[in-house]
Amino acid sequence: MQADIAIIVVAYNRPQALSRLLSSLHAADYSGFANIPLIISIDYSGDDKCEAIARQFEWKHGHKNIIAHTQNLGLKKHILQCGDMALQHDGVIVLEDDLFVSPAFYHYAHQAYRFYKEDETIAGIGLYNYPFNEIAFCPFEPIADGYDNYFMQVPCSWGQLWTKAQWQKFSQYLQVDTKPTNKLLPAAVQSWPSASSWKKLFYQYLIEHNLYFVYPRKSLTTNYGDIGQHHPMEMMVWQTPLLINTMPFRFSTLETAIAVFDAYFELSAKVFNRITNAKLDICIDLYGSKPLVEINNAFLLSSKKCNAPLKKYGFNLYPYINNALLGLDNNTLNSNYFSLGPTASFAEEPGTEIRAIEINRVFYNNNLLVATGRNEVYRTKEFKIGHNLLKPLRWLNRLFKLQ
Repeated sequence: MQADIAIIVVAYNRPQALSRLLSSLHAADYSGFANIPLIISIDYSGDDKCEAIARQFEWKHGHKNIIAHTQNLGLKKHILQCGDMALQHDGVIVLEDDLFVSPAFYHYAHQAYRFYKEDETIAGIGLYNYPFNEIAFCPFEPIADGYDNYFMQVPCSWGQLWTKAQWQKFSQYLQVDTKPTNKLLPAAVQSWPSASSWKKLFYQYLIEHNLYFVYPRKSLTTNYGDIGQHHPMEMMVWQTPLLINTMPFRFSTLETAIAVFDAYFELSAKVFNRITNAKLDICIDLYGSKPLVEINNAFLLSSKKCNAPLKKYGFNLYPYINNALLGLDNNTLNSNYFSLGPTASFAEEPGTEIRAIEINRVFYNNNLLVATGRNEVYRTKEFKIGHNLLKPLRWLNRLFKLQ
C-alpha cells in the first residue's frame, strides 16, 4: 500500500534555484504512485518571483499547495514549520531550493520508509550522500559493507524524509529547554549560528538520545551550494553523484551494519570492537577532530601525536579505518600513521596532517596542486594586466643588477 508521503519544497528568495529544483521534480520517476501532495512553502522576502514560479509549475501527480508566508520566518523556523507538516501525513520529504533531485528519489523514499518506519533508533532518513566530512573538512567515504545505506549521528539537511513518528519525538524534545550544549557538539557545529540553524539543534538531539540518520550510498539529491543564509558564496564541494535509475535498495539495520558513524564522521567504537574481535573501551578519532579533554575512554585510535603507541597503522588503504579493521600495521619507515594507545599517551597536536595526505591522494601530490593553481592564476586577466604593468620595473631591476 502506498504511504502518504508529501513533498515539501522550501523556498526563499532564489527564483532560479527554485525553478531548477522544480524541473528536477517534474522529471523524476513516480511510476506506481498516485495522489502525491506537493507543498511549496515560500518565506517572505518582499519579492514575488518565487511565488509566480510556484504557481506556474504544473504538478501532475497530486494536489499542489502553495504557502506564501506574509512575514519572514528565517530558515530555522521555516524548516521546523515544514517538519510539523509530517504530523498531517505518514511522512514528509523536505527539499530546500538549492537542491536537485535524482529521478529515483521518490522510489528510494518509499522503500526506506517501509524498512525503517518502526525502527526507534532512526530519527530521519537522508536522501543525500556525503562526499565530504564537514567536521574535519576532508573527503568522506563510508566503509563498504554490502548494503546500500550507512548510518551517522549527523542530521541531513540536503534532502530528508521524516516520518510522523520521528517528527513527533523531535517535537516533544523541542518542548523542553534545548539550548545546544557545546560539550556535546563538534567544534565545527558549535560555530553554526544557533538563531538560524535547525540542524545544530537536531545534532544535539541525535547525540543526547543516541539516534541516527540513515544515508544512501547512491545520492538521491545533490546540493548546488547557491549563495544563501549560510553560504556567502557558491560552493561546489557539496555536489555529489546522483543515482539516475530506480533500483531496489538493500537496507541494513544498526545491528547488521558495519558502516555506522558518530557525530564526527568517525566509525562507531562498537563496530570497531565487533570487527576486530576486541573488547576495548576505545574512542575513534582518525581525523583528530575530538578534543582530548572530552575523551573519557581508556584507549584512543587517532592521528594525534602519541608517545606510547601500542600499534601503528598506515594510510595505505582507503577509507583509512580499513587499515586498523584489517590489522595492517605500519611496518614501513613512513612517518604518516595513526596510533592505537592509552588515551593518556596522546597530545592534542596532530601526529599526522591528514589533510595533506588527502591532498596527495586526490591530486597525486602537493606539487601538482600548487603548479595547477599557479597556472590558473597566470591565465587570469588580472594577472596578465599586472604582469604587463610591472614590465618597466622588472626591466629597471635587471638593469641595476647588471651594473
